Amino acid sequence: MSTLPRLCLVSGADRIRYRSHVNQAVYAQEHGYDYRFDLGVNLGGLRSHFDIKLRVLQRLGPLYEWVMWIDDDCWFTDFRPGILEAVLEEATERDADIVIARGAREPRGFSSFLNSGVILLRRSQAATSLLEGVLTEPIDDVERWWDEKRLGIFTHGDQDQIVKVLHDRDLLGRTWLTDPQRLNSRTHLYTASAQAALVCPFAGHYDRELSVAYFARDYHLSPDLLPWEVARRYGITTRPMSPAEIRLRQERRDLRGRLKPYLKPLRDRIREVRRR
Repeated sequence: MSTLPRLCLVSGADRIRYRSHVNQAVYAQEHGYDYRFDLGVNLGGLRSHFDIKLRVLQRLGPLYEWVMWIDDDCWFTDFRPGILEAVLEEATERDADIVIARGAREPRGFSSFLNSGVILLRRSQAATSLLEGVLTEPIDDVERWWDEKRLGIFTHGDQDQIVKVLHDRDLLGRTWLTDPQRLNSRTHLYTASAQAALVCPFAGHYDRELSVAYFARDYHLSPDLLPWEVARRYGITTRPMSPAEIRLRQERRDLRGRLKPYLKPLRDRIREVRRR
């Protein structure tokens, strides 16, 4: 039997952008896990902000049975005991070393092969190989290899590199691609309860704080998406976003939505120039 600690939850970015670390730290403490937030300082530097997660997973992987990365724009929503433990137990039964959610189908019809905003890695050679491979895989090579009909949307980041390395290094057999609700869902998959999924990401939302405020209101949670009784136990009773701020932020988001058809082609051209 392993004498290593069971699991470490880790998030990170080049700066603290949101209050998700409060939600994540409380979740870890409630369930008896370690928690770290990494600010992406790495000897030798980083190729991109995506590599923050890869480097910290490399550093922490040998110290725990499991390490769970969670993006800084993801919040835990199901605080019931045993939910994450059930995922770990099923991963063990499946003999999986890598656990990632499949990409959810989006309202506009597209999907991705997987969603790397949450990653569970067991201390194993497969996990080591995955991280080494992604850190050395040029994104331009991934884009040339990519087959959108087979693999879904290309996202220009580590998510795509992970997909290629899983295929190239024959790691799919060591990987469990879960249903989104088991590990990393999307806001549109919540219909009746915040307990519909373990984690909700707000990636791709123009104003994440506004989306979090709406989610908190709709599911009767604290502003940090904690059940109110949990928030009170920790003395974290921050005020909800005011109706006036919600209105102003929504007006700004609506304006951006109207401009998006004009801004997206410009963004795509800038990306194309950078890749040359």
